[in-house]
Amino acid sequence: MKQSLQESWLACQDAELVIGGGTAFWGYYIAQQLNLPFFFTALQPIYPTGSFPNPILPRWLRLGGWVNRRSYILICELFWQLFRESINRWHVETMGQAPCTKSFFAMDEWHQLPKLFGYSPSVVPTPQDWNESCHVTGYWFLDCPDDFTPPPELLDFLEAGEPPIYIGFGSMASRNPEQITTIALKALEKTKQRGILLTGWGGISNVDLPEQVFKLESIPHDWLFPRMKAIVHHGGAGTTAAALKSGIPSIAIPFFVDQPFWGDRVAKLGVSPQPIPKKQLTVNRLAHGIQKAIADQSMRQQAAQLGETIRSEDGIGEVIKVIQQIK
Repeated sequence: MKQSLQESWLACQDAELVIGGGTAFWGYYIAQQLNLPFFFTALQPIYPTGSFPNPILPRWLRLGGWVNRRSYILICELFWQLFRESINRWHVETMGQAPCTKSFFAMDEWHQLPKLFGYSPSVVPTPQDWNESCHVTGYWFLDCPDDFTPPPELLDFLEAGEPPIYIGFGSMASRNPEQITTIALKALEKTKQRGILLTGWGGISNVDLPEQVFKLESIPHDWLFPRMKAIVHHGGAGTTAAALKSGIPSIAIPFFVDQPFWGDRVAKLGVSPQPIPKKQLTVNRLAHGIQKAIADQSMRQQAAQLGETIRSEDGIGEVIKVIQQIK
């Protein structure tokens, strides 16, 4: 934490503005010290609203408007307490300022600071009780390089049969790679589908794979996903965005934090089966989700339509417009 704070401070010395959010909300203090504009960013709708509770809370909670709004304050205060001691020490030692007496999220300035939310309003409509400081811009995609060349072995696999099912869980798979790999392979066998396992840095277990399953370490999602029949993933904000953009139905296996929120959201949009919480994941449940995603034509049509909408949005362009207008 100390290193991150110091590196952030040094990196901003010649900046024209500071953008930060999530665990980097301390960028606000740097901006204040350097007299620079600050823009808060988030990939989730984490500004208080009465429409729904904080996205990291369980999806079965039905709290009501006033309590929904308070849930954001509660989570933000808990979040602040995790970093308070380190930030205050840095605030005093590096910037020569007094310790912060209350959290960033409890300051009056928090409600006036411009906020950039990196997701599509077609996925989460902007709450009516948000103020004008909140800007839902659309997703911020890092597109696949024009000169990207996929491995020849992958191209051969894709051309050898029907589109496969993508299965990847990012860093989440490292929690129990053997179990996840076994369930995934058995679900593919049960549904008679080909598959692509993305091992990546999450470490899906290295086991002997049948010939109808191809293993990849990493590959740009925006190249791979449109070539899939369905997408099985952990429900993180980034992978959910890439799946939606592709127009291919997905099956979310949320582990924690905001992943259940996104899994629930895409199911309500009709572009995904109901999410399967990681603790409830079984071969039969995953097989049922895969079968629904590939056989439900209404779901596939809605996923394709939403994908077209998202591809027509320019999230990064909207961010630039907001910054230019305010700065």
